[in-house]
Amino acid sequence: MTKNGASAAGNPFGTVVLSLGHRNDTRYRNPIHQWSPSEASPSDMAFRGGSLYVAAMRGQRLWRLELSGTTVTRASATYQGTYGRVRAAMVNPRDGAMWLMTGNGSDDRVLRITRFP
Repeated sequence: MTKNGASAAGNPFGTVVLSLGHRNDTRYRNPIHQWSPSEASPSDMAFRGGSLYVAAMRGQRLWRLELSGTTVTRASATYQGTYGRVRAAMVNPRDGAMWLMTGNGSDDRVLRITRFP
C-alpha cells in the first residue's frame, strides 16, 4: 500500500494488501485423500486393521480409507444417512469393536460396531 492508501505499483491483484507464498515449509505435505465438503467434514478418525475410518458430520457417514503405506488404495462410504451426523469414532483396544458417536441434537447416539464394511 502506498502512503496515500492506494494499491502499490506491481501488485497483480490491485488490492491494498498483497500476500502470497510467505514460506514454503517442507514439513507440510499434500493431503493423501480429500472430499468435497458436502461429502465429508471430517470430525474424528480411528485406525483399525490397515484402514483409517473417518467420521463425517456434514456428509452423515463413516468413511473407510484402505491404506498401503501412505497411499489410499480405496475409499468407501458407509452408514450414509443411517445414523445422521457421525461426530466421533474410536476403536476399543480390548476387542477391536468401534464406537461411533453421533451429533444430531435431540437424538444423539453411541453405537458399538462389530461388523466392518
